[in-house]
Amino acid sequence: MEIKMSTELEKRNIRRMSNKESNRITKECICDALIGLMKEHPYKDISMTMIIEKSGASRGSVYRNYPSKEDILKDITKSMTDELSHSLAQALHKKDNRYYEWFLAAFSWLHSDKDMCALIHNSNISFVDMFYNALCLASDNTFAAQHEYIARGIAAALWEVSLTWIKNGMKESPEYMAKLCSETLRLE
Repeated sequence: MEIKMSTELEKRNIRRMSNKESNRITKECICDALIGLMKEHPYKDISMTMIIEKSGASRGSVYRNYPSKEDILKDITKSMTDELSHSLAQALHKKDNRYYEWFLAAFSWLHSDKDMCALIHNSNISFVDMFYNALCLASDNTFAAQHEYIARGIAAALWEVSLTWIKNGMKESPEYMAKLCSETLRLE
């Protein structure tokens, strides 16, 4: 007996809905398909055809939303950036230990989704821009506008430290990592 794998669209058992809702769910399925494929294959080996088959969306629908797998990944990282910037914004508005709190928010956010972190690590794609954009959004662009080189340096350093932490299995707590980074950078 042949086992048929269900597509992301089939898993949702979709009936009738508005075009807007249908498009949102289609995009979700396409993103979920890429994430699922990244669990099974190196990012560089994933083709748009594989994403189309896994998502269950039509070829036209996939290409209408995303001309390339890089565009799908950008959409996924935009969502991640929005989530991270929200966490960081709350930390930056604290009066005491705000940089420690900022790093704590970043490492706690990473720690909360270990599977996604492993996928990020295995994709060999730099997420420095994601950290930089999250820092800009969290500070209402004021910090980055006044200190662009420092903001980019912090984002790059955070990415490299995060990659090492992920690679080593996130053995240290987010609190330890936040303390290490804030003390090393002497931001407190």
